[in-house]
Amino acid sequence: MNCIKNQLACGNIIVDSKNCMATFTVSKISDLLGKIIPFFSKYPLQGSTNFDFMDFCKIANIMLNKSHLTTEGLEEIRQIKFGMNTGRGDNKPSPETFFFWEVWNRLKDKIDYKGKQKQIRYLSLD
Repeated sequence: MNCIKNQLACGNIIVDSKNCMATFTVSKISDLLGKIIPFFSKYPLQGSTNFDFMDFCKIANIMLNKSHLTTEGLEEIRQIKFGMNTGRGDNKPSPETFFFWEVWNRLKDKIDYKGKQKQIRYLSLD
């Protein structure tokens, strides 16, 4: 997880030792617009996750334009969010799991790392 954070040069890692999970979060809009979105635009996600990413980009642009500060902008975000991750059953892996493996598969050959690899369960962007 640290390798991904270092490669993208942004975000934070939150470790939940009790549940053996780690979460990579990026909350700065400048990092989302300047690093995360360009990376996944260059290396597109596969399947329905890419549709969620495109919706995520719409929301980021709404926030960039400060439209999220209006009632209409907030409602537009709610509508976009409502349509994300549809059609996923309870017995399927979470969208975060798919997203993590997409990130990992794109970065693993570009990262130098030492020591034991730890099992990483999922990645999410906030």
